[in-house]
Amino acid sequence: MKKTQTLFTLTAALMLASAPVFAADVSATTKTEYNEGDHGSYETKKVTEKETADGTSIKNQSAVSVEKDEDGNYKKVIEHKTTTDPKGLMNKTTVKTEEVIINDEDKNEHSLKKVVDGETVIDEKSVEEKQ
Repeated sequence: MKKTQTLFTLTAALMLASAPVFAADVSATTKTEYNEGDHGSYETKKVTEKETADGTSIKNQSAVSVEKDEDGNYKKVIEHKTTTDPKGLMNKTTVKTEEVIINDEDKNEHSLKKVVDGETVIDEKSVEEKQ
């Protein structure tokens, strides 16, 4: 019985100590734009900004651009940027990713680049020639 009570007390203490981690957002806003072009081309942008109960500011930006021509060839660019700024000085982090996909009659290309706080951590490109 004492073992169960001790386990329950320990679990309750851990839950109370971690309560701020599960705190809800104090405020959040989202803005979205969508523009349509010829042959199924489009561009969309989304910006979400929120602030958590502990004062952390988080901004997510994403953009997708698809350019298509009448032959079905396309170029798709996907960009994401997340900036997290906890309360305090000199502790902001930024993560950017850009993915480019090109599909035309000659080749398929794919590239991915990820930059964390100004340092490139992934920079890959692949090309597949079509026959």
